[in-house]
Amino acid sequence: MAKENTAKFNELQQTVTDQIIAQLESGDLGLWQKEWLSCGMPENPLSGTKYKGANVIILLMARARNGYSTNKWTTSAALRKLGHHVLAGNKATLITKPTSFVPIDEDTKVPVSFGCQPVFNLDQTSMEIEPENYEMLGDDNAEADKIIDAMTKDLASVVYNGDQAYYRRATDLVNLPENFKTTSGKYATAFHEFGHATMHESRLDREAKGSFGTPEYAYEELVAEMTSAFLCADTKVEGELQHASYIKSWIKLLKDDNKALFSAASKATAAYEYIKAA
Repeated sequence: MAKENTAKFNELQQTVTDQIIAQLESGDLGLWQKEWLSCGMPENPLSGTKYKGANVIILLMARARNGYSTNKWTTSAALRKLGHHVLAGNKATLITKPTSFVPIDEDTKVPVSFGCQPVFNLDQTSMEIEPENYEMLGDDNAEADKIIDAMTKDLASVVYNGDQAYYRRATDLVNLPENFKTTSGKYATAFHEFGHATMHESRLDREAKGSFGTPEYAYEELVAEMTSAFLCADTKVEGELQHASYIKSWIKLLKDDNKALFSAASKATAAYEYIKAA
């Protein structure tokens, strides 16, 4: 059973990676397009939990591809407990599920192996869904402003200077441009740099090495871009890809390492959760 679970997980990992590569090669920016983010972060309304890591990518892709009206998902078993069912002819979306854990202290366990779990969008079920109002917000976005205020306090300094955006780990400084064409661009850029800032040893202590053009550099940029996309979805910001110049390096990274996407998504989820809690 363990070998079967691992085989299914590896197949899913390769399939999702291939889908992302195909989208990037075709010029489809997927995760950073409005239709991907227009229903917020995927969640299970029956358990009250939000999906994490690669499952966010998988479910955002599935919702956009199938045109579902909601980003709420659950299992057929959970539906049956409530007297509901999956509508005839509907196919499940496979997501990842930890199958074994290793304790690192009395209160914390980390997953060390994964399998797959089938889930269904609530549009595929007999449950009645109330229409969701998930319009992207414009200039007046209290949740996005709250994140910027909180991270400004959390970092050593956040400055608005010149026309470049960057994070400097040595001084724990985020530099943002003085002017932005759009407010959504300001939020997406800030979220990207805050994603980088979570690498600091006082936060998630994420290793970041390599210069521009290296796989390590591309990987860290992918983590930051996913973090920004997750935060944009959560705060109803119309996300914008901040570094389109990295697309070629991401394609190469994903082709060379089919584990990179899932690993980066996991780190982006950790960064997203840290920033939300700041």
